[in-house]
Amino acid sequence: MVFTYIEQIDYDPTTHRIRCLDHILNLALQAFLLATSKEALKAALAAIEETEDTNPYELFSAYLDVPVVEDNPASIRAHKQVQRRGGKVKAKHKGFEGWGATTALQKLHNLAVWLRNSSIHHDRWIEAVGITLGIGNDTRWSSWYHLIKRTTRKEGEIKDFIDKHPECDNFRLNGVEWDTLKRTGRFLSAFASGTLWVEGSEASLSQSLTLMDAIITFFEDEKVLYKSSPEKGLRMVHSIEMGWFILDKYYALVESTPVYAAAMLLDLSKRKHYLLQNWPEEWHQKTIDAANIDTSHPSSKKRVENE
Repeated sequence: MVFTYIEQIDYDPTTHRIRCLDHILNLALQAFLLATSKEALKAALAAIEETEDTNPYELFSAYLDVPVVEDNPASIRAHKQVQRRGGKVKAKHKGFEGWGATTALQKLHNLAVWLRNSSIHHDRWIEAVGITLGIGNDTRWSSWYHLIKRTTRKEGEIKDFIDKHPECDNFRLNGVEWDTLKRTGRFLSAFASGTLWVEGSEASLSQSLTLMDAIITFFEDEKVLYKSSPEKGLRMVHSIEMGWFILDKYYALVESTPVYAAAMLLDLSKRKHYLLQNWPEEWHQKTIDAANIDTSHPSSKKRVENE
């Protein structure tokens, strides 16, 4: 009898699916740091949509040709899954691709690994610099962000340490590379502060959508900035486009999920005006109509139409 009742329910899971903003941001920023082509991103997205028993971020990284991390079981499982699906796993000595392959980030990563692998070097570093760089055994953007933030705060001390230790000369950053770290840190810092805004018990779906709109705009503005900058940061532009590709893919799904529009219409600080001002024109009537059907109470519908 229960199954008969369930079969009678008109329920479309696609239109009721709410996606986690943290999940979307993680994928977008991994794409910014690691991806080199949209084809690789499409394969990575398809894999995580079809798989439930593997860490999605490690699987995403594996499809972007990131080397396997030998001491990370999730990374090992993800790379094995790629092999089972006919993909290729990159040798661990090959390094990263995308923005993560810039010499600045590669030198920083190698320095952090060098310090982690030697207690003697680590102790001397702590005495001279006063911080632990830290390096996670995953490839999430937040690991890169915190690594970069700690490094740029101690630029002078790190330069002095490398000057006094010739064995570190391979990790020496020149002026352009320090600028690259700072530029990357500034770019990622927008997301570090933004995610805090939508976390916690008082966070709302309306807040998440507002942040999503702001992030889309931020990506577009940064792309224009680096296209027109004196140094013509074309590599940065390409990496931004990789992240934007992921954001745009998920943002397009907002239209087909009425609860997103409903969240905005019921937020007294947003209402219909926000949708008309910030969402694509072709979404306006369709999303408003769908939201009114899903949240319908005659008086509520009338108020929304009047605002």
